[in-house]
Amino acid sequence: MAVIGTYDTRTGQITMASASNGNAVGMSPPYWRINRLAWDEPRIAGFILPGRVTLAPFKIGIKVQEGEASGKDGGKPVFRGVALPRAQFTCEIDTGDDYFTMDAIVKIIMPIGQPTKRNLYNVYHPTLARYKCNVCFCEWIEETPPNNGGPTIFKLFLVCVFSRDDATHTPTKSAATSPGNAQAIDLIGNVKRINDVRDRPTDGGGRPTAP
Repeated sequence: MAVIGTYDTRTGQITMASASNGNAVGMSPPYWRINRLAWDEPRIAGFILPGRVTLAPFKIGIKVQEGEASGKDGGKPVFRGVALPRAQFTCEIDTGDDYFTMDAIVKIIMPIGQPTKRNLYNVYHPTLARYKCNVCFCEWIEETPPNNGGPTIFKLFLVCVFSRDDATHTPTKSAATSPGNAQAIDLIGNVKRINDVRDRPTDGGGRPTAP
């Protein structure tokens, strides 16, 4: 089996092995049960997002243009790079310190009446880091005022940006994913069952307490 990287049991971090050209393939986010703070302290513009913070389900994809194919069905697709992914943080604010921290953040990332101060900002969350999304701008802010003394809820709608010159290309079929014939595909001979809910411990919690 090929070595994909090294695993640090202290931090939960995986450093990926180098590619054949010597460039590092990348680095995985830390495992949340070992390095909880990395997941509990997302940041933007140098601030740790205050309050109870959640990141909405994140999706990322490529822009695809249908290539011309005169007289043929379909055609060759042309990849036009990664579509700018959007991230949404929800911050539930219930203390004075968190309230004033959020007040400072929104004034920096959404300067009203000061268009020259609207900039790109560093952003950090392990999920975003997995896809190299570490720079963003704020597109929207939604604030829900407190109700009967409850928390104030801020939603930050961010757009992540990339910089890459050679993103547009016509894809080619990879030989590594093309078996020579149907018999090359292992349908049943070497089946390996994937761990599922049946493999969880039955001594109470049901979720692992250690990796």
